Amino acid sequence: MNRRWIAAAAAVTALLAAGCGTSSTPSGGSGTHGYATGGTFTMDISSDPGTVSPYQTTEGSARQIFAFGYDTLVGRNSAGALVPELATKWQATTTQVTYTLHRGVKCDDGSTLTASDVAADFNSIDNPNTLSPWLSFTLPVKYTATADNQAGTVTITTSQPDGLLAEGAGELPIVCPAGLKSPNSIAHKFDGTGPFQVTSYSPGTSYTMTVRKGYDWGPDGASTSAPGTPAKIVLDFVDDETTEANQLLAGQINAAQVSGSDATRLGGLKTAVITKLAGELYFNEAPGRLFADKDLRTAVAEATNIPAVTKVGTGGLGTVATNMEVESPPPCPGNTTSALPARNLAKAKALLQADGWVAGPGGVREKDGKKLAVSLNYQTGSQQTVNAIELIAQEWNAIGIQANITGYEEGPWTQMLTVTGNFDVFYSSINLDSPFQYSDFFGGPAPQNGGDNFGRIDNPVFDTLSRQALGTEGSGACKLWNDAQDALMARADVIPISVLPDPFYLHDATMQAFGVLEVPSSIRLLAS
Repeated sequence: MNRRWIAAAAAVTALLAAGCGTSSTPSGGSGTHGYATGGTFTMDISSDPGTVSPYQTTEGSARQIFAFGYDTLVGRNSAGALVPELATKWQATTTQVTYTLHRGVKCDDGSTLTASDVAADFNSIDNPNTLSPWLSFTLPVKYTATADNQAGTVTITTSQPDGLLAEGAGELPIVCPAGLKSPNSIAHKFDGTGPFQVTSYSPGTSYTMTVRKGYDWGPDGASTSAPGTPAKIVLDFVDDETTEANQLLAGQINAAQVSGSDATRLGGLKTAVITKLAGELYFNEAPGRLFADKDLRTAVAEATNIPAVTKVGTGGLGTVATNMEVESPPPCPGNTTSALPARNLAKAKALLQADGWVAGPGGVREKDGKKLAVSLNYQTGSQQTVNAIELIAQEWNAIGIQANITGYEEGPWTQMLTVTGNFDVFYSSINLDSPFQYSDFFGGPAPQNGGDNFGRIDNPVFDTLSRQALGTEGSGACKLWNDAQDALMARADVIPISVLPDPFYLHDATMQAFGVLEVPSSIRLLAS
């Protein structure tokens, strides 16, 4: 089952890889109102992402880890509304936002965070010499960042309107000066202001952290002095859901995300639920590649039985995707996948025939002596993903397309998407925090040229609507963002397939989750 998500060109890890890690037994004495005192909170996550230096990656597993050690200027509550975090208040227009910082915030080295430190972070991610994938995640327009240390304010001023300026800039994880100066020094430790601090790292096995005492600047005033806050965090790397379910039921761990068939065994446990896209099809539209041809993309869209692929690809637990924004509450509700070409095998065959692809030996179509053979790629680790891929290949074979299935482990997968670009189509999912982030993944430069446009998509209607939406506020912006998605669907630039609840199951603990991540400052251990 997909438990990771594509989050940036830095490391694309959308699917599981098989294997198992170590675990430790949660512990804690009896506390106040049913909470434990101190103790260890142990959570399984799917893989070791390598670096957790924030400005070097936005990959899903890395974000799960560094969320424990780095704060943002603003947080969100369960309704999706902005709440104070490092910033106690802010004033924003579409071209300028000023954040007033919480006083007395401490970095991992004991120094006090200043407004100049925060401004330096924003200037760093936009510096050509230190360019970060977080730039497209937070501020997709040109800007300047200035600070007033006496007033404790940081001001971001943009060159053009940005309707989500306060939200976007507010999502940047804030790195303290020493870590900013030497990003490689924080590859496996933190230099932030978050609620927990790394004490040890075992490659491929685990991270261990201790609580930061005196922390009271979390989302909406969250504090590590709250009853039930664990004294210690252990994050184990375990990518087998059966193992994780067994560990939860045995009380060996406190939390893990389980969304496959093993979830049926965990019905008695508490959950913190997030929703994500579980499956999508992405095409390589670079010049000279087969799927640069819109007719070919349309034909495979017409051949793909999305409800059937959803069923096998999610073990019957998912639903058909109707929007590329699936978090709850959704930032821009609406059905945008209705613009996809409807399934119609006869039309698909006729379209291929008209495009010059005629039936050849064995039923595989040919044009100018070349077989219509495409590479259909996925990341290894999930049998249900394999089931989905095999069904897609069968459906494409039925209209004369030879789909050659190839599975990749994490390293070669990332290399394929971000370095070589040598693929025709891949099955995965892109889960992002805000609508404006789609502009970078479905437009702009390819990863090889500093962008995140894996499919090398060049859709002028999408680009125009995205630019208009970026400078618009409120419901008007949402209509434009949804229209931009429609433009992608109409050309079959991407085919969203399935949506799946991806809960954190909890044993003797409670925790909140928002978007695609856990909220570390909300973790509470319960008395056994």
